[in-house]
Amino acid sequence: MFVGREKELLLLESLYDSNRFEMLVVHGRRRVGKSFLLSHFANRHRGNTIFFTADKSSERVNVENFCSEMKNIVKTGDFLGSFSSWYDVFSFPYRKLGVCMEQCGGDLVQCHRSIAVNCLYVEKIDYVNRRICLVKQYGNVALGRKYMKGLRKQFDERTRISYTDSVFSES
Repeated sequence: MFVGREKELLLLESLYDSNRFEMLVVHGRRRVGKSFLLSHFANRHRGNTIFFTADKSSERVNVENFCSEMKNIVKTGDFLGSFSSWYDVFSFPYRKLGVCMEQCGGDLVQCHRSIAVNCLYVEKIDYVNRRICLVKQYGNVALGRKYMKGLRKQFDERTRISYTDSVFSES
């Protein structure tokens, strides 16, 4: 049973609903409910959040367990199995995009200098407004002018997409 903590839950919800990258550090005395609060929040957003508590086993085992949890959320290739340290996990987003795309497998397409999207999450591509509309609540992604031509070819090779001159969507 979860009682109280409405103020903290509202803060977590506002960060979750933000359109920006957000990070929150939770700290406090032992046994005051920090982990329980985060677990409760993650359960409310199951499928879009990862809640993981490391244990006293080795770094490699904790990384494997964390990556196993991530595989439930991130549905791209088996690249998570290649991580053997926390450095590998947390430095991955900062690697060059081409290296990341190679490790993630064939479902990623580059749509901007620093952005790649998973083909499985694309609902439609709007060439007029230069954006990619993603499924569900994932929003829109900018489409770089340089990548517009190549993107259509990449999608043709990987998915069944029909399109017009301005917008195309999955059929």
